[in-house]
Amino acid sequence: MSRPKNNAMRIDGAGRIDRSRPLDFTFNGRRLQGYGGDTLASALLANNVHLVARSFKYHRPRGLLTAGNEEPNALVQLEIRWPRPCSPTTFTSSRAASSITVPAAC
Repeated sequence: MSRPKNNAMRIDGAGRIDRSRPLDFTFNGRRLQGYGGDTLASALLANNVHLVARSFKYHRPRGLLTAGNEEPNALVQLEIRWPRPCSPTTFTSSRAASSITVPAAC
């Protein structure tokens, strides 16, 4: 059975997400899909997005390193009603934002 592109990194029937509630969001101009219960980090990884940001000084690639609020690399700007910069992806709900961008520096 072939999986949809947005589920390529997910394990069928595992996890605490609600697959009956798909959520669409934009990450750096790309339309992606998550599910109810996803964090932004898990939704990005499920959509095969590993490069989340770049270092400020040398512009080196940065990806997800941890699963908790101590995540040093994956800080993004959420566009909800107003810009919310430097939000960690590991404990921000994917339903919280419709548009996500990577700021130049946090």
